[in-house]
Amino acid sequence: MPSNDTGLNQRGGWPSGKGRIAFTVFLSAVLAIAAISSCRKEHPVPKNPGHQQAIVAQAMPARAQSKDERSCQEFVQGFYDWYINSHLSESHGVAWYDVPRLRPHSLSLELSNLLKKEDADQVKYQGIIHLDADPFLNSQDPSLKYSVESVAITNGRCLAVVKGSSEVRPELLQNSAGWAFTNFHYSFYSEDGKRKSYPDDDLIHMLKQPVGEPNKSDNTPR
Repeated sequence: MPSNDTGLNQRGGWPSGKGRIAFTVFLSAVLAIAAISSCRKEHPVPKNPGHQQAIVAQAMPARAQSKDERSCQEFVQGFYDWYINSHLSESHGVAWYDVPRLRPHSLSLELSNLLKKEDADQVKYQGIIHLDADPFLNSQDPSLKYSVESVAITNGRCLAVVKGSSEVRPELLQNSAGWAFTNFHYSFYSEDGKRKSYPDDDLIHMLKQPVGEPNKSDNTPR
């Protein structure tokens, strides 16, 4: 009997035979395209990969300090809090040459003896020998607050970065009494901060220069 089937099931209106297969393929393609479009909307590709990496880096927790790093930072911060408060006090007026007497355990024996000699030589010669600024502050104009920005321990030595009106990098070692300053490192910059006015130097080197001979930087902490 001749069929009048036009590709549609007359009762349900759904495709039949080859028409049904074609319709199924078409519908699957439409659904696949819709799914891909949805995924692209939910997970866009970042336009700036560097910015994305920066966000990930910010989300990563900072490395925790070791016990020695914490104790070194606390010691240095405690010293500077005491020193600047005493230094700026109208009643006490503590200066660098008072530290070997007031805080003897805060300094190594070598550094303490060199500072005592510097003080004695200044009195003896009635003038500046090696230091015309505060060696602990690396400045002639101290600020009201000095903060320990960072500490790093290498081979048992602690190197701190302290910032106030200028920057100074104390070096420390541990002894039976705890931490003690062994040296102070300096960098010298012009007033605009764009260039170095003198080579880097350190306190031990300055204090060991023979009297009358200019030190390596031909200047002292500013």
